[in-house]
Amino acid sequence: MNYENYFVEVAVGDVSSRNVVIPYHKLSEIVNKNIGKEIYRSMFLYQKDIVNHIKETGSIKSYEGVQALDKIVFDVDKGQKSNSELKKQTHKLMRKLVELDCEPKHINIWFSGRGFHVVIPNLYGFKPSVELAKQVKATILRDFGKSTDLIYDSKRLIRLPFSLNKKTNLYKTYLTHRQFLKFSYEEIVEYCEEVRFDMPEAVNGIKTIWEPIKTVKKEVINKTTTTKNATSNTNADVTCGQHIYNKGAAVENRHLTLLRLVSIWRRKGFTENQCIILGKNWIETYPDNFNESEIKRIVSDTFNRPYEFNCQDEILEAHCDSKCKYYKSKDYGSNIKLKNVDEIIETYKQYIEDAKYNNAFNFKDLVNIKDDYIFNAGDLVILGGNTKIGKTAFVQWIVSQVPDVKTAFLSLEVGENLINRRFFQCIIGLKKENFKEWNEDYDQYLKEGMNHISVTDDSPDIRDYHKIIETYNPKMLIIDTIDTIPAKYYQEEYERQNFVIKELKSLANKYKIIIFGISHISKYAATQLENGERLGIHSFKGNSVIEQKADKVIGFEQQSDNEKIRIISSLGTRDESPFEVKMMFNYETFSFEQL
Repeated sequence: MNYENYFVEVAVGDVSSRNVVIPYHKLSEIVNKNIGKEIYRSMFLYQKDIVNHIKETGSIKSYEGVQALDKIVFDVDKGQKSNSELKKQTHKLMRKLVELDCEPKHINIWFSGRGFHVVIPNLYGFKPSVELAKQVKATILRDFGKSTDLIYDSKRLIRLPFSLNKKTNLYKTYLTHRQFLKFSYEEIVEYCEEVRFDMPEAVNGIKTIWEPIKTVKKEVINKTTTTKNATSNTNADVTCGQHIYNKGAAVENRHLTLLRLVSIWRRKGFTENQCIILGKNWIETYPDNFNESEIKRIVSDTFNRPYEFNCQDEILEAHCDSKCKYYKSKDYGSNIKLKNVDEIIETYKQYIEDAKYNNAFNFKDLVNIKDDYIFNAGDLVILGGNTKIGKTAFVQWIVSQVPDVKTAFLSLEVGENLINRRFFQCIIGLKKENFKEWNEDYDQYLKEGMNHISVTDDSPDIRDYHKIIETYNPKMLIIDTIDTIPAKYYQEEYERQNFVIKELKSLANKYKIIIFGISHISKYAATQLENGERLGIHSFKGNSVIEQKADKVIGFEQQSDNEKIRIISSLGTRDESPFEVKMMFNYETFSFEQL
């Protein structure tokens, strides 16, 4: 949108110095002339009639004309938050934007002098309107709740770049994503003690990706219907659903919330048509993004699946009421489908049949252990050990021994050429010196021995792993190491690892593949090894999510009295018997031989 003909209100020196409007294109000129002062601009833009309005009234206060919006500003105010809480809330907002498909390059972070302004283009495509401020406020509330301050009043002023905050003597300063993530709050404060003229790069070709609320009603109308229990009065039966219905659709995650309401109504015996009527009444409060066909789709999906939600559901739990008859027992939604003996037998027979063709493999076929130790499709396997003792080489050796299992190997720490050469050594059994010159005889050996292996040293974000799986269709995915898997906007290591491990397990289940992750151990565990202790289920770097989500956890240790001997042992498994084997690691050929 071209804002050439629009005007913007400015205030220089103090927020009280307002009622001055200038052409929008002169805004940067005002900023440049007043560096080192407090400088404000209006959140919204005005048409030319604002000039005459101020001449006649002396104030912008009573103006009710058309307004426009050039950018969306999310204000995360410091308030009473601790420094870490403030950064965490801002960081969470950034992640939410990315999850909603906002490109990272469109997210600009500014330190405001106390809190943070997160600025994005007008990705909703808000159009000029006399009701624009109300529309923006309602839309942001719908999509982001109270995770950000609702500063979208029609006459709101906001601090301009490089403006001095007189309360803190700090300047509004642009921060790159790297700076925001790397710096502590205290370091950011120190960084913003002087004017810095850094600006985000201009991004062209902005496309609308979200739908705004189109109509904002002045009051919420809760209609009643002739359908049973469709009143604003609550009884003791599933009160969470009644509270949600009576509140109207002014909540986050309206699609997911309506899904739960329809599930409750269906279980109470309502027909599909009755659920559609109730859904339309509920949506009446905020109808945007919802038409009758969308409501019908949600109702139809719920009746065809059907979806079931219980007292532990996050959305329902938020509206829990002690008056509900399920409050004490928390057993609403416990309609468990029990299988009879015929169904049990058929289900397990199918499981056995599937196992023959899902490219599972038995570790017992590779090493001499007493019992089967089967890596099944859907397994998340974590192998961990100290640094520089051959963890990667061992997993490469395993891969080389299972030619029937199509494998994608993601080397996130070691370069592709080095990983490839080690695979060559594993398969041909030669020293690295033999690969300083290429021997044409190698081709046939490798084409036979590595035909099932694909390798990359790219480091995709965890959210892109599904693309790798769908494109290359591996039966096993190796990640070296899981500790270095990128996860956009997860600043804290605990949060990153928690998200990554859960996502890997979800991918293993969804695509029915084996995901094999290599991991480092914690510094404490490394110290324990030096003191003669052994690895355990709690030895891994990060938090307990590995022991909770991984189906198999394997330890890889160097024997204390022999630098060539490796001890491989099961530290945790859901079903297989534990094992422990000793293997000789040949550094020269990157091969392993059981002792």
